[in-house]
Amino acid sequence: MYANKKNKGGKTLTEIIIALNTNKKDIAEKWVSALFPLVRWFKIGYPLYINAGNKFVKELKEKGAKVFLDLKLFDIPSVVSLAIKEISELGVDMITLHTLGGFEMLESACKTLWEVEEGKRPLLIGVTILTSMSEATLKDVSGARKTMDEEIERLAKLSKSAGLDGVVVSGEEIEIVKKICGKEFLTVVPGIRLKEDLSFDQERIITPREAKEKGADFLVIGRPITHSDNPFEKLKRYLEEIG
Repeated sequence: MYANKKNKGGKTLTEIIIALNTNKKDIAEKWVSALFPLVRWFKIGYPLYINAGNKFVKELKEKGAKVFLDLKLFDIPSVVSLAIKEISELGVDMITLHTLGGFEMLESACKTLWEVEEGKRPLLIGVTILTSMSEATLKDVSGARKTMDEEIERLAKLSKSAGLDGVVVSGEEIEIVKKICGKEFLTVVPGIRLKEDLSFDQERIITPREAKEKGADFLVIGRPITHSDNPFEKLKRYLEEIG
């Protein structure tokens, strides 16, 4: 289990992950060059992974960065387990898989990592409901009669019971997850915006200060920083909010 980083007073620290939301390696490299080592964590989604592949993952690791490979794996258990095994050998630090894949898929993925050497095991993080989805959209695609909070509570419990390290949730659900799954169960929170920043296509957004106060472990921030006029100075603004 990942040990939440704490300050000298024992309070859990919140870390920022920069989302490299591009499909061009040269653009991602430019962002990393501007922001590392002020921030250590970088998220690679599938557009960039398809373009830049394992080579870019290894380059980030050689640089000393932490890699969050956000591929949202969702398939039959045996296929997801094989994928997890291959990804873990790349030395990445965090992997996402979709909780809607069900308990067997999630548990199988966890068991795949039992043989990984202690200290090299990546965090397994479950994706619950995308922060770009509203409650109305959720009902459109699933027909669910449950509310957003009820659905996320159900998926968070499922993730913990299967052995995952935490879940991706919006800022609105951090406290719910911490209450039902415990403070050590990690929350990875996208949709983070300073009040002066645009929301882009995110529906359920929250400021970094609010997310920290609610107990978030990781804040995933992309375009407000990478698409700003000065990404380095913008990142410092976000760090000041959670400092």
